[in-house]
Amino acid sequence: MLPTLFAFWPVLLAAPLSWKRTSINSFLMLWGFLFLVRVSLLFLDDEGISFIPEPLSTILFFVAGLALFVVVIFQRKRMGGNKSIKTASIESVNDFLHLEPDEFELMVARIFKSMGHTVSLTGGQSDHGVDLIVHTKKGEKWIVQCKNWKGSVGEPQIRDLFGVLHHSGADRAALITSGSFTNQAVEWAKGKPLDLIAGKRLLQIWRGINNPKVV
Repeated sequence: MLPTLFAFWPVLLAAPLSWKRTSINSFLMLWGFLFLVRVSLLFLDDEGISFIPEPLSTILFFVAGLALFVVVIFQRKRMGGNKSIKTASIESVNDFLHLEPDEFELMVARIFKSMGHTVSLTGGQSDHGVDLIVHTKKGEKWIVQCKNWKGSVGEPQIRDLFGVLHHSGADRAALITSGSFTNQAVEWAKGKPLDLIAGKRLLQIWRGINNPKVV
């Protein structure tokens, strides 16, 4: 079974390409799993089937892993450079729309970190569209969805978020958008552990953490 599984590693490693949300972390997780499979094969005599002859298959597998780690390092350097420059130049709500989705998430994460909370970015790995997981100073767990939209977020999206809140066991949920919320969405969220932050309010918060003198 394991030899056959490893024989299909090129196909399995490409699986995230067909997922709704894909990130480099998806490929790394699969590569890590296949690495454990390959190590376990050292203790088995069953060669199984092989589409790529050994040792070429294993060599190519480790080359693919090395390439993934190089991409990760490159992305982290880019996040620390270009993205800080782009978010620093935000002066209006429309400027949010020039950010890539992951840049927008990083910006929101910085806001929560500035409040003293611990923030984890899911990197597309979480179910139901949760982008950030926040552990507050008081020990609560919050989930956050980030929607860099130009239009309005409606009641259906807020209902979905409320369902995710209960499914995840979190204490609170927030939906942060560069756009706005419909009146129905705002009314439905009242009295529930939900925070809705629209573009204008987000801009005020962002200015506040970058310029404490801004009220």
